[in-house]
Amino acid sequence: MKVGEFIRLSQGTKSVKEYLHAFNNLARYAPEFVNTEAKKIASFQRGLGPKMLKTMGTGTRATFNAYISDCLTQENNNNNYNASSLVRGLLKLDHLSLGRQWQGDSNIVLLPQVLGSDRRREGTPGIQHSRSRTR
Repeated sequence: MKVGEFIRLSQGTKSVKEYLHAFNNLARYAPEFVNTEAKKIASFQRGLGPKMLKTMGTGTRATFNAYISDCLTQENNNNNYNASSLVRGLLKLDHLSLGRQWQGDSNIVLLPQVLGSDRRREGTPGIQHSRSRTR
């Protein structure tokens, strides 16, 4: 029963650390799959997610611990890259945005910041401009 769970174990949405924890918990029930460093690495790889498998490549590591260390480092690098990409994307979006500002139920539409202007667009259909609105 537990051997089957071990064979079907996959990373899914788990972090490498979470997957490793589950792997180690089930590996004790399937010693024939983890009795050498090579088998242990192969069994761990079998359940890794496709993105991690791709980034880890086919390089060989001498020990299971070295392989896990490389996986954790790679996951950390991927997370850092994704976070910095998100920030760069948000900054780019902010820079290229139309500069919409919401004020109550009306909005002010500014010309794109790329043009270096903050003049209000007059006569935009369907948009009330704050200068023409009185409270």
